[in-house]
Amino acid sequence: MGIMVSGNFPELLTQDLYEWYFESYDAEGTVYDKIVEVVPVSAGDGIKGTEVIGVSRLKEIPDGQEIPLTEPSEGWTWYIKFKTYKDQIALTDDMLSDLNAGKLNADLMEFARGWGEGVRITEEEAVARVFNKGALAAGDRIAFNGSFTNNEDPYPKFIYDSKAFFGAGSDGHPFKLKGSVKLSNLTSSLDITYDNIQTVYTNMAVTNAVNERGERIKIEPNVILTNPKNRFVLDQILQSVYEIDAYGNKNVLEGMFTPIYWRYIEDDNAWYMGVTRRGVRFYDRQPAKITVYRDEATDTWFAKIKRRFGVGVVQWRYWYGCNLATS
Repeated sequence: MGIMVSGNFPELLTQDLYEWYFESYDAEGTVYDKIVEVVPVSAGDGIKGTEVIGVSRLKEIPDGQEIPLTEPSEGWTWYIKFKTYKDQIALTDDMLSDLNAGKLNADLMEFARGWGEGVRITEEEAVARVFNKGALAAGDRIAFNGSFTNNEDPYPKFIYDSKAFFGAGSDGHPFKLKGSVKLSNLTSSLDITYDNIQTVYTNMAVTNAVNERGERIKIEPNVILTNPKNRFVLDQILQSVYEIDAYGNKNVLEGMFTPIYWRYIEDDNAWYMGVTRRGVRFYDRQPAKITVYRDEATDTWFAKIKRRFGVGVVQWRYWYGCNLATS
């Protein structure tokens, strides 16, 4: 006698699949949402935004004189595509006719748990790719192409200013309103040391802390992101009460940064300083959706899962990369 497929079979199976899915998805906490800004969105297959550069500083105008008019300026326009990720399994006649209903449940449980792990890995890898490929001189279409319906990304391998996410020198980031002036957020060869961390902090909080008009803004880096290989070196630098090799000197970096050790950072020599949940966005278009349905033509039951989200850079100034490969 085979397993009975009742009228409410799709609903009951869907409930079970969700339960097993979340059991696996939640087993290991996600890291990407501690690094980038997660923004829920309920419609569309992509989004674009244009930075509005505010009016300039106030000017001293003597009483009785006409106040000059200053128009807000448009900055760069960025594009982020909402990508769709799917998987599907067929519930074969052999599976449904198995005398042991427990075996069917065990098989489906493994599938659902695999989905839970797979969706989490997909999310982590999509965000990590923006960092892993962010300094490539040739760019990376998978990470940075934001084109979507009726909206063509003009720089599908780079970020909004036609440059790599992390760039320096002639490949640095141009000002929208200041012509050829460029800023850098990359040092190709710079190890994690006490002094180097201070150098990068100064580059971010002082040199790069200006808007597209060249006016001062506030940027306060608070996180250092790197591969777990660097945990011992970085923990010693950030957690010591006194400066390493200079006992008696207060460690000014103690408690200043939150270290994030992320196994999805591919180059174990790379490290990034940034402002947590700023500069890179994860648009959460549709949470994982599991559907059980029957294909009448083949008389076969299927279970499928779909997840939709998009990742992109909206402001490079909040991140700085070190020891990154450019080719």
